[in-house]
This record gives sequence, structure tokens and C-alpha cells, in this order.
Amino acid sequence: MKKGQLSLDLLLTLVIAIIFFNIYIAHANNLEEQVNDTTTNGSLKAIRNNVYSVISSAKTFGTTIEFKSKTLGLDENNSPIECTINIEATSITVSSGGEESKFEGLDISGITINGNSTPQEFECDTEVTLGASP
Repeated sequence: MKKGQLSLDLLLTLVIAIIFFNIYIAHANNLEEQVNDTTTNGSLKAIRNNVYSVISSAKTFGTTIEFKSKTLGLDENNSPIECTINIEATSITVSSGGEESKFEGLDISGITINGNSTPQEFECDTEVTLGASP
């Protein structure tokens, strides 16, 4: 073994380990981002489905329903993540931070929101009255 060979091997091993850990950390951060996006998208769909279900029930039974949607969850500061529900004559859209989930091709005619006809927009976690028009 040449003089200094052990130091060179140790240095090379250290450099390879640092590169490996940097790649691992980058991959873990990307994976966490993908999980957060999937969770947000799933929550948007759940809220959208819940709104559609309440509207369908109100329309089918000709009744008025007090409705308060869930929140998307909490951000890193433990405050609710903001999202918006938009109900139009033919669609329901739930959006937050550039992402959205939308049902289109619906018949929401004859539905009132807080006594007003569609279109209406309100924040998630806000209590609204959804009802069938007389």
C-alpha cells in the first residue's frame, strides 16, 4: 500500500457518502411534497362530494339544510388551510392554493344558498343554508 492511500480512500468514501445522502434528502423532500399534494387533492374531492350530496338531498326532498364543510386540515402554523367552494348553475368547484376539484354538467337549478340563487362562493368551514327553491 502506498503512503497516503488510506487517506485518499477515506476521502473518496466520505465524498460518495455525502453525495448519497444529498440524493436521499432530495428524494425524501420530493416524496413529502407529493404526499401533501395527494392529501390536498383528496380533501378537495371529499369536500366537493359532500357539497354535491347535500345539494342533491335538498333538491330531492325539497328541503333546507344547514351545511358546514370540513376544512382541508392545518398548515404548519396550526391554522386551517383556506379553501373556497364555488357553486354555479352547472358546476361545483372546490379550490385551494391553485389546486381545484370540479364537478361539471350538473343541474343545480332550483337551489338557493343563504336564500340567494346560484352562483355563490363561500369559504370552507363556513355555515351556509342550502335549500330548494319553492
